[in-house]
Amino acid sequence: MEAPGPERIENQFTITFTVPGTSGFKVFLSPMKGPVNPLGVKATADDVVKRLLPMSAETELPLHELATPYLKGYWVLSTDKKSVDKEPAKGEYRHLLTALLDVGGLSCVGTVLTNTKTPEVVDPCVAAFGSARKVEPAVKK
Repeated sequence: MEAPGPERIENQFTITFTVPGTSGFKVFLSPMKGPVNPLGVKATADDVVKRLLPMSAETELPLHELATPYLKGYWVLSTDKKSVDKEPAKGEYRHLLTALLDVGGLSCVGTVLTNTKTPEVVDPCVAAFGSARKVEPAVKK
């Protein structure tokens, strides 16, 4: 795990997770500045799918719901159409798992870059995003 990345205009920071000594996948989590989409996290996820489709090998990208007592969200798994017939170059990844989450009123985007979309990789990543919780800072007296 790396320390939070530099602040970006669209988010507060990005946390990057990797397995030390491997290049099999990278995971990013970015809480977003500003209010939750008034149309809901589903509308945000639908917009992301529309943007991903032209770059994806898939002709359809189904959204998968992710709901816990602490969050509501959706995730989608796509394949870079440029990498279908060849191995990705070092540092590049074939698949993109994107999770759009509303965690207690805080919008977050989760991203996984991976070269395999097997359940052994996808399921733990989705479960990790599903474990997100918003913790309010303690009020000092």
